[in-house]
Amino acid sequence: MKKIILVVSAFALLAGSTVTVEARVTDDNRIEKAIKAYKLSLDSENAGVRRSALLGLAQVKSTAPSADVREVFGKLAKMSEKEDLDYIRVNAELIYIYLNNADLQEKVKLESFENADSFFKELYNAINNQYLAVR
Repeated sequence: MKKIILVVSAFALLAGSTVTVEARVTDDNRIEKAIKAYKLSLDSENAGVRRSALLGLAQVKSTAPSADVREVFGKLAKMSEKEDLDYIRVNAELIYIYLNNADLQEKVKLESFENADSFFKELYNAINNQYLAVR
């Protein structure tokens, strides 16, 4: 099982690299494959792979706003409740909110995986500001 998850995770990273912000790939088939690979990677035993999958989903949605990512909602909900690592649990919840909010997707873009911490901080601040504006 570990080998399968490792292979799938490697595939996710390769598939994800085809969906870059710079290239603005909109090919539905590639996007669908990337989403499926990221979904499988969310089950990895490796926390880095899980976090990269969360970022990959955000990048897909940031690059192709019309991408249908509903198939990962169940996994994200489960992760936000049962994930052992606090930061992954919080990031899963943030990504769940991000994927369901077109306004956030417009305001907060994932420029690259190197800026992951900045992305999550900016996403949190944007969510917080939306809440404060409504209040």
